[in-house]
Amino acid sequence: MPFFLWFFLGFCAFLSAQQYHVRGKLINQYEEALFLVKVQLEGNEDYTTTNKQGYFELLLPKNGVNGNLLFKRDSTQQQSVPIHSNGNQDINLGTWIFPTSTQKPSLAVFNLEDLDLDIAAFDRDQIGSFLNARRDAFLNTAAFQFGTTFFRLRGLNNVHQEVRLNGIPMNSFYSGAPQWGQWGGLNDFTNRGQRYFYGITQDSKGFGGLLATSEINLRPSNFRANAKVSQAFSNASYRFRMMASYVHPIKKNRPGFALLLSRRTGKQGYMEGTFYDAWSAAFLLEHQWNDKHQSWFTALFTPNRRGKNAPLTAEVYQLKGRQYNPYWGVLNGKQRNARQAHLATPILIFNHRWQVRKNSHWQFNLGYQWGEQSNSRIRYNGHQRLGNFLQGGGQNPDPVYYQRLPSYALRDQNYPDYAQAFLLEQQLLEKGQIDWESMYRANEAVPNLGVYAIYDEVQQPQQWSITLQTKQLISPRLSSQWEAYFSNNRSHFFARPKDLLGASYLWDLDPYTTAEASPNNVLNSETPINVGDPFMYNYALFSQVFGGTTTLEYTGAGWTTFVGLQFRQQQFLREGYFKNGSFPNHSLGRGASQNFTSWSFKWGANYALSGRHRLFFFAGLKNRPPAYRHLYLNPRGQEHAVPNSQQEKGIHLNMGYQWQAPTLDIKFNLYGLKRTNIQEVSYYFADGVGGDNALFVQEVLTDMTHQHLGAEVSLVYQPVPELKCIGVVALGQFQYANNPHLILSTAPTLASQDAGFKDGIKDFGKAYLKGYHLAGGPQRAFSLSLNYEDPNYWRLSVYGNYFSNAFLDPNPLTRTKNIYLDADGLPFANYDPKVANDLLRQEQFPDYFLLNATGGKSWLLGGHYFGFFISVQNLLNTHFKTGGYEQGRNANYRSLLEDSQRTRPLFGPKYWWGRGTTYFATFYFSF
Repeated sequence: MPFFLWFFLGFCAFLSAQQYHVRGKLINQYEEALFLVKVQLEGNEDYTTTNKQGYFELLLPKNGVNGNLLFKRDSTQQQSVPIHSNGNQDINLGTWIFPTSTQKPSLAVFNLEDLDLDIAAFDRDQIGSFLNARRDAFLNTAAFQFGTTFFRLRGLNNVHQEVRLNGIPMNSFYSGAPQWGQWGGLNDFTNRGQRYFYGITQDSKGFGGLLATSEINLRPSNFRANAKVSQAFSNASYRFRMMASYVHPIKKNRPGFALLLSRRTGKQGYMEGTFYDAWSAAFLLEHQWNDKHQSWFTALFTPNRRGKNAPLTAEVYQLKGRQYNPYWGVLNGKQRNARQAHLATPILIFNHRWQVRKNSHWQFNLGYQWGEQSNSRIRYNGHQRLGNFLQGGGQNPDPVYYQRLPSYALRDQNYPDYAQAFLLEQQLLEKGQIDWESMYRANEAVPNLGVYAIYDEVQQPQQWSITLQTKQLISPRLSSQWEAYFSNNRSHFFARPKDLLGASYLWDLDPYTTAEASPNNVLNSETPINVGDPFMYNYALFSQVFGGTTTLEYTGAGWTTFVGLQFRQQQFLREGYFKNGSFPNHSLGRGASQNFTSWSFKWGANYALSGRHRLFFFAGLKNRPPAYRHLYLNPRGQEHAVPNSQQEKGIHLNMGYQWQAPTLDIKFNLYGLKRTNIQEVSYYFADGVGGDNALFVQEVLTDMTHQHLGAEVSLVYQPVPELKCIGVVALGQFQYANNPHLILSTAPTLASQDAGFKDGIKDFGKAYLKGYHLAGGPQRAFSLSLNYEDPNYWRLSVYGNYFSNAFLDPNPLTRTKNIYLDADGLPFANYDPKVANDLLRQEQFPDYFLLNATGGKSWLLGGHYFGFFISVQNLLNTHFKTGGYEQGRNANYRSLLEDSQRTRPLFGPKYWWGRGTTYFATFYFSF
């Protein structure tokens, strides 16, 4: 009997072994296992459900399968996955993300917004665009590990990422980039309501960005009904963050609502003198009129003020360290930062959705935003007019102004003044901050007139936006998505005195031109300027955009493909309110409108070779007009746009492969991007233009081409459910692919005429930048991490990150003919091309390694959740450069060679230095 029993059991096991299954694990966006999710094949009545660990196993038909696997949580939450099998193999999907908003809260997630990196440096807020990309190993690592070193995905800045807030595009007309501070501090809502689409995709509501698209959907019905309070501590940008949120669910005939209030504050972050003062508030209201109509309203207000920090030369860094910040000083016993950023722009959005039928809906979105943002500076050149002359002005109060550094005393190699160099060094070491009291004394010495003052550069935007969206199911396999949009923006730009530092008034004069042309407003040149009065410049920019997009998606057996098209019409118009003395005929009133019409195209396909193997492709051609900041030569003083402005054209190609096994997940991407007709406008003080002339210039680069090539690899190995090893590699080569055209613009003065300018314009021809690397963070990054997540809801992760191939931003002017031409138009007598090549060689930053760690724990207490989370960055306190640029002072061969031969250059590059060890810790209670 035992023999027959064992034979029978063995035979059953043999038969069972010939049956094949599809297996996998379902988790939500918080990486929590999902229980009792229904799993079935499309068109088949048989189904199974996930267990408490999120695992499922479903028997496959004997004749194979070539269709979709459906995950169903309820009537509103469903997801399909294409699978293919010929019936003689198992399919293992590995871990699959099934987003849901109704799960219990997970451990607090570290958010890069909490670092609040200085966005004024070089598009550092790009990291905000993928804060919620936790579902993808590569994007997760790029956001939370690479992002702190200002790594740019595929070498692109945030201009190429489209951000939508409740269906309303939030990219700025001024820069083309989203301004994440407009919804900063609302983490409890924005983290839960955000979706991120990397690359060209059919999923975004509009056309999407060339690099990525982020959609933030703030709607009470999308959130779990609860109340939550949290307290965070940090030493990065702010010291404390308090947050409280409450979500009230929608009930029959009663609207649902959500409230959030947070406060971030600190007298100083990691950098000296960088105070932080921010409030954030959100009110969300939603009502379901019936099964077909829902409306919701969103109101956000996030006013914030913060102190900025400065890039440092190597000389200053060696003397004062990386935490040094020259922008502040002590006044009346309190720190005062001269460079303060302020943002207060409320946002109101109304949405209405009409569910026409099960697979068809329309959505109307209306948004309005207004307010003010400003940046403060010290004005130290206050003058008054005496006949045909200007009198006044003070010294630059910057404590690291080149004449206050030891290198200035050592500038003459034959006669270095070591005694003076020692005194300057000691002064910088002992003080090295802004001397506010000396500016008050200087103003007292000139009765009433303000030689020194603090002023704000102000932008007051006012914008209406409307989008109308629909999604239709044309057939079981074909769907379409459409959008029409319109936006109208008026932004007022002006400067205003904020503090006269003891003086009574200012005269609104430009000391960098002639006395006759010096009034910034000829119509009001005899009226003194008081606190709050517009001065220096005063104009408005009007911008209108309308267009439409359409996307068609077809789903076949184990594959999907899509195609999309966008039309866009945009107009810019400048209106001046001052009659500028240097440009009296081209500053007041409305100028000519700048119009751009563009078409964009995208295509993509996703093919499942089997349950484990997947191929995907996408391609995009996106045309876009230049952002306002790169469209006009100098809108503060004149109406003229950049001559022959063109639209930027971007081509993006990507090919990827993913292999998923029970314990191993590998994803690989190859990409190539080419951007042509790029146009950029920069402002700086150039010394050595057309000989030895020093001018404040607007540098215009046109017809520029950038090339981005690279590969992205992620490997996730999970030998047991609790332990995960993740490896990520990002290899890129981002370069100038041609030699762009360079033009300089300045005020039409005698000095500029001597330098060869005609009517304030000089064409310098080609800037020989081809082959130079693009600046903006490391182009190669590697990460290896160990992540342990215990079933008792505690986790610990350690990350080792290695970065290389980061480069200094070159000065284009020194790569033109200006480098070797003297004032007479002939080459410098001592010009040596070989020496010039050495001087112009692009600096590559040293490689560096960063060790980071995170950990956390949560508890269930009487049906409520309590937890904490901590993240520590740069545990080894590594010193490294995150970016930098060449100064424009040494614009020709003679001055550049002389400065390079000094032991301490006068105008060496300025660098952004990485932070040392920083932490972020939060405690929360949810009920």
